[in-house]
Amino acid sequence: MLNELKRLLDAEADLQAADMRQTASVLLERQFLYADQSRDKKHYHRVIGHIPYFTNLFDALNRRLVYDQDYGLVGILPQDGARVVQLAQEESLLLLCLRLLYEEGVEKFEARQGSVFTETEALLNRYQTLVRRERPGLVRLREILRTFCRFGIIEVEDEQDRVISLQIRPAVRLVTTEGYIGQLESMISGGEAEADGEESEETGESADEEA
Repeated sequence: MLNELKRLLDAEADLQAADMRQTASVLLERQFLYADQSRDKKHYHRVIGHIPYFTNLFDALNRRLVYDQDYGLVGILPQDGARVVQLAQEESLLLLCLRLLYEEGVEKFEARQGSVFTETEALLNRYQTLVRRERPGLVRLREILRTFCRFGIIEVEDEQDRVISLQIRPAVRLVTTEGYIGQLESMISGGEAEADGEESEETGESADEEA
């Protein structure tokens, strides 16, 4: 990797090693970056301009580089055996609800530049209907949304009268794979079975996810 970086630096007079390290660090921290975000823009274009280098770099870290120039998106996903962040069950189920709202928006041709716009009331209504659980309180919801925002899954647009406007990013499709959705469906089915019987303790299960 050092030889490859040296070749890039020799070929591009304006390119600095510190800039490449910073971009890799930012992508590792945030997971998904977008061309239309001022904080991400320079890093997005740096990755797009050096796809082979960043592909090899993240492969060495057991990560897979993904990008979609139509949506202005670059990101990384864990490869087999990579260490991933554990999401709490509540976070995992809300993430699934975001994916469902995203797909519904796409099917209704409501997506704009790959994003679907909604509000937390729609998200929480879907959560209650699907999961049959009490919705999280506003403080906890804000905490979860900040986590999703940090990883580039959503953007928080505005908040009025305890209702938060959301932009669901196309990265939601990348972090909710078929295996992930199947795992959550099992969690939901288990929750429904408990609701029909006696009250049970929390299982403490969590879903594996880079975000």
